[in-house]
Amino acid sequence: MSAQRKGRPEGRRTSGQGRGFGARFLGAVARVSAGTWLAVAVVAMVLSLGASLLLHVKMDQDSFTMASVQTNIGMLTQDVQDEQTTLNKEEYSLPQKAEQMGMALATNSITINLAKPLGTPINPGYTNVLLPNQT
Repeated sequence: MSAQRKGRPEGRRTSGQGRGFGARFLGAVARVSAGTWLAVAVVAMVLSLGASLLLHVKMDQDSFTMASVQTNIGMLTQDVQDEQTTLNKEEYSLPQKAEQMGMALATNSITINLAKPLGTPINPGYTNVLLPNQT
């Protein structure tokens, strides 16, 4: 080709000019030595192994805690059932104990009628305060 095109001088290229970011990045990666890549790979593997170990230990701790909690729940459920059984026995024996103490069963029942108020209001507009009936 000719050294000059129509109306346009031919430019010269310098390193890094006229290339995109990807090309520059790949060029920088290509200049890194193999030993550096080996060191990066070893560090990444050690970090992933450490993270895996920590995750495994945490899962084991959680499993142990869960088993302990389930054991405690079972013991507490048994205690509640025992107390309920004791309460039912006491409730069943209550009439016999009252009779042994000389108490008698009630024959008459007393009721209170709460439909009528027991007094007259002080102020008819304010019905919460009552006075005794004046007859």
